[in-house]
Parts: sequence; structure tokens; C-alpha cells
Amino acid sequence: LDPEAMLFANAEPFVFRRSSALDASGFLAALAAVSTQAALVLKLFVSVEYCNQGAYTLRFYAGGAWTDVLVDTSLPCDDAGTPLCTTALPATSYGVPLLEKG
Repeated sequence: LDPEAMLFANAEPFVFRRSSALDASGFLAALAAVSTQAALVLKLFVSVEYCNQGAYTLRFYAGGAWTDVLVDTSLPCDDAGTPLCTTALPATSYGVPLLEKG
């Protein structure tokens, strides 16, 4: 990640920069709705204990239960270094691609 990267740039609703190569439109629609309440999005990041080592624990609700998922900060990129996942503005904000990866 960029040395100036941050989990989320501000408490504003997300402005999606680029749609991913994955079919994640349902997930991204839900994330856009939740992003209007920044505190709800931050609750999805249940542990940042290992963020200095490049890992976060995220929590998702699926199949009727909350599930914790450990996600590393390596993001898939094309040959030019452009992320293949959804990003948000500003480009140094990496919370959205981590949530999509989870």
C-alpha cells in the first residue's frame, strides 16, 4: 500500500472510483447504503491489531450469522499497477477494497 494510505479518508459516504472486475454490484450497493453512517462501516473492522503487519479482521453478516474474516492488505492489480478491485476517492483510501476482498 501507499505510505500515505489510510483506511478511510473521511466520514463522508463513499465515492466509488472504479468498479471491480468482479460481479460485486449487490455488495457494493449495500456498502454504499451503509457508508452514509460511517460508524456502521467502522464496526465491520473488528480488529486492527495486526494492521502494521498488513492484516485486518473484518466482520460480515452472511447466512444468518456474523462471521469474522482475516484479510491481508495485498490488492490484486493489473500490469500497470491499477487495482482490479473497487476503490474509493481519494485513491489513498483502502477500506473499500479491503471490504470487497473480504
